[in-house]
Amino acid sequence: MEVAFKIIVAPTDFSPFSEEALQHVRALARQFRSVVHLVHALERPQDVPWWVAEREYSVSQANVAETAKDRLNDLTGRFLSDVTVEPHVRVGSPAEEIVKAARDTHADLIVIATHGRGGLSRVLFGSVTERVVRHAPCPVLTVRPEKAKLNS
Repeated sequence: MEVAFKIIVAPTDFSPFSEEALQHVRALARQFRSVVHLVHALERPQDVPWWVAEREYSVSQANVAETAKDRLNDLTGRFLSDVTVEPHVRVGSPAEEIVKAARDTHADLIVIATHGRGGLSRVLFGSVTERVVRHAPCPVLTVRPEKAKLNS
């Protein structure tokens, strides 16, 4: 069986942990000549206050999405300039949107950072990475932050 990662989904929340994972994405993409789908998911607000007009809300969301797209382009320039990248801004639950992106692109691999949270923090907030691993349609490479490796 030959393993080839032609399509890699690389989610980012713009944290230093995600940036660290992009170094692994770059190495894999160069080795396998992969296309990288760089994904950022915008959480959908639970409720829009009644006093916020629909038009104002739509303009605000468009601005947030445009800023996210600019940040994806910045990450591409800083970390992935020598590989093929397709940026995606999606709206919804991060874990669900990452899994959907992997399905939509027929990904061979997802490379995702873990924030290294443990204990009560993980219980309260859950883990996007854990949910992605559980529901992904392809293998998932989790990248643990350097700081967490040093503390083990």
